[in-house]
Amino acid sequence: MVLEHQAHMHNYITRLNYETQTMTAMYGHIRYLTSQVNAFLRCLLLTEEAPLTAPIVGDPAFVQDFVSAGPRDPQGRSLRDLDLQTRLFKYPCSFLIYSPAFDAMPVVMRDLLLQRLHDILTGKDKDPQFAKIRAEDRQAILEILRATKPNLPEYWRSS
Repeated sequence: MVLEHQAHMHNYITRLNYETQTMTAMYGHIRYLTSQVNAFLRCLLLTEEAPLTAPIVGDPAFVQDFVSAGPRDPQGRSLRDLDLQTRLFKYPCSFLIYSPAFDAMPVVMRDLLLQRLHDILTGKDKDPQFAKIRAEDRQAILEILRATKPNLPEYWRSS
């Protein structure tokens, strides 16, 4: 399941990278990519994830290696923490936000994604497609990213 998520996210990152370059070259902006941005954010925040109907038991060695590979906030939380009871990840935000591929996206797209993500997590963005993310999950993700994601814009730290 982790591999499937990882492949899906990398495909989205690649697609956004390509489409951003194409739209910027053709039109000088990326305003036409709104639906692709929303789809990426839904994937990043796992909003369309099917709930687990029964707990999953993974290979203990894989679970240990996977979980230990992620950065942790001062409370010991990580986006790599697995739930495996009702959903895949404990905190519904993809660990691939730390990936070199995400960081290598064109600045205009990465800045847009980080702004929208911040707005979603802080409740400023009331888009119904993100409404089912629980307030406590939003807060936890925001705190984890603030503590563990280098190079976030200053507004992430000041709000």
